[in-house]
Amino acid sequence: MEMEQVEVPADLKDEVMNAIFQKSPRLEKSKKRWFWNYGVVAALVPLLFISVVWNIVLLKEKGAAPSVSSSQVVSLMPLKPAAVEFESTKGMACILQQGDRRKLVVYLYGLPANKGNEAYQVWMIKDGQRSNAGTFRVKVDGFGVLSLDMRPQEQFDAIGVTLEPDDAGTAPRGSKVVGT
Repeated sequence: MEMEQVEVPADLKDEVMNAIFQKSPRLEKSKKRWFWNYGVVAALVPLLFISVVWNIVLLKEKGAAPSVSSSQVVSLMPLKPAAVEFESTKGMACILQQGDRRKLVVYLYGLPANKGNEAYQVWMIKDGQRSNAGTFRVKVDGFGVLSLDMRPQEQFDAIGVTLEPDDAGTAPRGSKVVGT
């Protein structure tokens, strides 16, 4: 059987090559889906990493938070007015033991409000020597509280509170308000 030879059109090669390399709609959808899927994953990976790090930080902070344990009153000392102008002032000083930590808490009520720079100053007295335990100010409500973490070997025989012209004193300069 003989076949008749037919002249090949000049643009046949171009048509075949264009058909091969032409972007089909199916191939284009597949590329878009691939890009979308990997794009979403690429965006989510950093977010996942950040959330894991954030949770680790929060867990460490939670673990580092001080645990709540009960306190026991080791010593309780009533504070008595030292002068007539403070006769309505009442209060207590106590030492709380919480695990291996001790805390001095001084609570007073019925105090006159501070004026200007005045401050109430708490003194711990040991063998006649005074050491500053801190200062506090009182508003019109008359309440004053001082809380001090005590050093392990810190001891005292008595507590005194003075009304000072300011909170910068290293020795009593004002009048004594209450004491043990």
